[in-house]
Amino acid sequence: MNLNAFGVIRSRKSLLHLVIFAGLFVSLILPAVALAQGGSGFSLTPYSLEAAANLPRFAFDAEPGQTIQSAVLVSNQSTIPVHVQIYPADARTAVNGNIDFGRRSNVLTGVGRWVTLEQTDLNLAAGESQLVLFSIRVPDTAQPGMHRAGIMAENVTPSVDEPATAQPGQVRVKITFREGLNLRMTVPGPTKTEFAITGVVQTVENSDTIFDVQMANTGGEDVQMTAGQIQIFDAGGTAIGEQPIQISGLFMARGTVSHPIRLTGLLPEGHYSVQASVDYGGDAPAQWTSEFDMAPAAQKAAATEINRGFTLASPER
Repeated sequence: MNLNAFGVIRSRKSLLHLVIFAGLFVSLILPAVALAQGGSGFSLTPYSLEAAANLPRFAFDAEPGQTIQSAVLVSNQSTIPVHVQIYPADARTAVNGNIDFGRRSNVLTGVGRWVTLEQTDLNLAAGESQLVLFSIRVPDTAQPGMHRAGIMAENVTPSVDEPATAQPGQVRVKITFREGLNLRMTVPGPTKTEFAITGVVQTVENSDTIFDVQMANTGGEDVQMTAGQIQIFDAGGTAIGEQPIQISGLFMARGTVSHPIRLTGLLPEGHYSVQASVDYGGDAPAQWTSEFDMAPAAQKAAATEINRGFTLASPER
């Protein structure tokens, strides 16, 4: 077993324009004309009610107790009608950096609760656009610093691509398209950067060893992740494995992440220590050191699968 070869568990990165495929993938061939005619079917654009014009992004200065009024322009850019549902979403730091936005089925527990849409269900004819008004009610108890939420939209009935002439290996595929806009609210007041590695938890998943590097930005400012590293030492202090922590980009204020690192194979029975370090743009990297034991029983245990249920999206900054 090569203890210096770590495999990193990675979530799939994509753009704000997200595509989710559901169905059977067997020698799949999607005709180019089907995607060209339909595409995603719709787009979301930030809109200013005061200027009556499109915006490059949503970025608001928000006082505690204030209500902000704005709008999003929803456009059907395809040649067929589309049925779109729009919803507010919580934001959180993604497992590899940048921002995740919740799905339509997620219960709002964060800043997404600040957002109220006047309309959530749209039927758009080919080429039609509609403005959807929304409000952001900033709580009286909102803390100074950066707060983020999202406005997401998806086609309610997934489009179906089916070849006109069935060929061996070709199947029907249902495609759900999602679009998202980042809402950035800045509440005035003194803030500070408070970032730390809060723990490294060792578990076993199937026949591999997992190290969950737990990080928290408890301050009011977003930070930029640039580099990180985890090292494993045996009982004698000899380094037996190391791996970069593959997390970069924006780590949102008041965000937490459990970033998993996979070690291919199981560590032998014994006593070990782990050291983790992450550079977040502060004066010194955040660091963590702890010890753990690998017992025979642990080598056969199965860890609970880590929840990665949000959809990755890159925020405007």
